[in-house]
Amino acid sequence: MAISVIMAGFLLLTGYGSKRSIWLPFAVIAGLAHGYAFGETILGANPDVTAAYMAGVLGIMVAITVAVMLATSNVLKIADAQSIFVRTAGGVVAAIGFYVLIGLLHGD
Repeated sequence: MAISVIMAGFLLLTGYGSKRSIWLPFAVIAGLAHGYAFGETILGANPDVTAAYMAGVLGIMVAITVAVMLATSNVLKIADAQSIFVRTAGGVVAAIGFYVLIGLLHGD
């Protein structure tokens, strides 16, 4: 999952944030990877627990997705995807992804 965060930051950092055609395949692949990771954590639980878990994850993921979409669309209305602000934000997102990935690989 950290790799998808790094890739999203990299897309913004390099100026590809304005190209809508690149985000759909990225979102599909990242969604499948994230969904697999979430599903793997509940594997083997009884059906009641699984249903409650999936309902909670669905609600949270929809809320996060809508919030990120609204924030991103508002930022891109204010600043061009090629602007230093958007590219800096992409660099910060990628750096956070690298930090998390290194922590996972290092075992912290």
